[in-house]
Amino acid sequence: MKTMKPAPKRTHAYAGRGAYADGWLLALFIVVALVIRKAITLLDLAERHVAWAAFATYVEALWLMTIASAMSSELANLTEWVT
Repeated sequence: MKTMKPAPKRTHAYAGRGAYADGWLLALFIVVALVIRKAITLLDLAERHVAWAAFATYVEALWLMTIASAMSSELANLTEWVT
């Protein structure tokens, strides 16, 4: 009689899609996004054309989601470090 193997763990098709940087690369990515966002604000590019406003919104959402993804994937380590 054959023994049955356990079913493989199912993961979402997009699991890990947001994990494109870690460590210094993650910090560099966020800093570059913030510099781009600050430059758009200082030069009033968003006021000049709607495309710049859309790009500024994209950059803002991108760096926020990147840091949220990094923090949520390292939640156990963060809570251990804080306590």
